[in-house]
Amino acid sequence: MAKQLGELVKKAGDYAGTAANTGIALATAGIEQLTTLAVYRCPCVTSKELGCNITQIGSPKCVHFLNLGYGLSFIIAPAIALFVFGMISNPKMWKLLTGCNHKQRRKKPTWTYFLWTLTEVSAAAMIAPVTWVAIALLDGRFYACAVTAFPYDVEHALATYPTCEAVAAAKTFYTSDSFNDNRSFSQFLGWVVISGCLIVGLFLFGYTQCSSPLTYYHAKYYRLYKGSEEAEFDDEMSKKAQIDAESNVRKFMEERREKKEWDRISTVYEFHRDRNNLALYSNLHSWVLEEDAKSKKALLGDTAEEPGEEPNGNGGTTMSTTPL
Repeated sequence: MAKQLGELVKKAGDYAGTAANTGIALATAGIEQLTTLAVYRCPCVTSKELGCNITQIGSPKCVHFLNLGYGLSFIIAPAIALFVFGMISNPKMWKLLTGCNHKQRRKKPTWTYFLWTLTEVSAAAMIAPVTWVAIALLDGRFYACAVTAFPYDVEHALATYPTCEAVAAAKTFYTSDSFNDNRSFSQFLGWVVISGCLIVGLFLFGYTQCSSPLTYYHAKYYRLYKGSEEAEFDDEMSKKAQIDAESNVRKFMEERREKKEWDRISTVYEFHRDRNNLALYSNLHSWVLEEDAKSKKALLGDTAEEPGEEPNGNGGTTMSTTPL
């Protein structure tokens, strides 16, 4: 049983990327449904406010800007927010932006590499917004609200809202025929979006696989290595940061400090480097290095070196011994 479970976990790991994308899509669909139930309600506009009584599908003369903006905002605004979140949550995006001015010269132009990486990150970030748009169109209410002049059937036999003012208090809504027609058309658009994205995605995936310089197993090893290296690097950074922070705090707290020293470490910090181009990560870190330099000066005289060059043996110089 344990062996079978291990094999199942291993197979699931082979499709980790697909599983993650599927999870993102399902989570987005769930959020969309919850949003619809919790906060969505299409505005009701009277014929007097609209200035006409035409109810044909897509008639531009009879679409109120309130309905149009309200319906489209539920389709477009969340999609934009999900896209931005997908971009900023991708580490590759920040590696690209923070290192765009410090890359070594490549055979390919820098802008080509930049655009290719940006396209790759954007494609990964499009999963959630495309899912949102597709589900919203399949639901149909957002689009129908945007393009329908009179979304509610106030003349329905069972309707309890003879006027638009009463719609907000009604528990059951009866939509107009034009609203239902537009909702059906929205569902058609939803399936078009899904089909088109699947076809384009399949084509792009096939193109990237064909143009890749690596074979299937080599590419698989490459992905596994990158994931393992990232996890190991994060783990070591966390350990290193914890040790360095404890060392510097211990250095400061081992004696009673004067007010000026407390003021020194309590001000707002802006990242900078020392004379030796070593990074200073906080006011406390900078203070520790200066104190170490003063201690060395007292012991060695004017031959003492600048902060961050050599350890002096006490607990506050861990970061300067192995600078990051």
